[in-house]
Amino acid sequence: MPDLAVVEGLVPMNRGGRPGWGWQLAMGCGVLGWLTAWEARAVLRLDPGEIVLHADRPGQVVTLFLENLGEVAESVRGIDLALESGDGGPGAGGSVMGPVLSGLELGDGSLFAGYAARRELDPASSGQQQFWTITVPGLGILPSVPARSRVPLVTLEWDTSGLWTGVFDFRLRGTGLGDTAVYDGFGFHSPGFDAGEGRLRLVPGTAVPEGGVGGWLWLALVLIVRWRRTPESDPLPERRAGARPPSIRE
Repeated sequence: MPDLAVVEGLVPMNRGGRPGWGWQLAMGCGVLGWLTAWEARAVLRLDPGEIVLHADRPGQVVTLFLENLGEVAESVRGIDLALESGDGGPGAGGSVMGPVLSGLELGDGSLFAGYAARRELDPASSGQQQFWTITVPGLGILPSVPARSRVPLVTLEWDTSGLWTGVFDFRLRGTGLGDTAVYDGFGFHSPGFDAGEGRLRLVPGTAVPEGGVGGWLWLALVLIVRWRRTPESDPLPERRAGARPPSIRE
């Protein structure tokens, strides 16, 4: 217990040598305010859900959203973003050939847009397993996620060239390079943050696949169908036009 003589000049004492009622009231209000702020803290969540991608197609852009389920806004200093498609693929020692990450952007309208945020990609990253560090430098105004809202975080560019079907795991935590984490305005881990797990589902594209064997097969099928429908290829053009075939008597 500290010597009362040491703190006597800082804490007003009553005649019994104890802190006065005013100091006790101030301390009580401070504790109550801290507990209230903790109860109403922000609860951030990054849940990719199921992402649908077209088969055998590069340059597909998908947006990830950061959601605040709490009752107060949360300032964000930065984020560690771990991304893993399938089991990481051969480039990370895995065996599943899945969709490849070909780009990450902080586009207009995203959380970090307009804050001169820095992006750094871990050198150990590969096409199916990446670890990005995004930070806002300086001591100025920080981006924030309002209470009960959802804001765009980043846009990812996917490449499914050579892949025609399948459902792949999409992990943000437990990856070979680490876990996703959000840093609050003081640079500490946001205590209420949670990262969900998603899936990448491939569906047949509506357009002709770009390049590859599949594109040539599709083009060959279209040419065969068109050739079979031309009048020159019809052995009975009269029937095709709806004309009455000549009778034997005629």
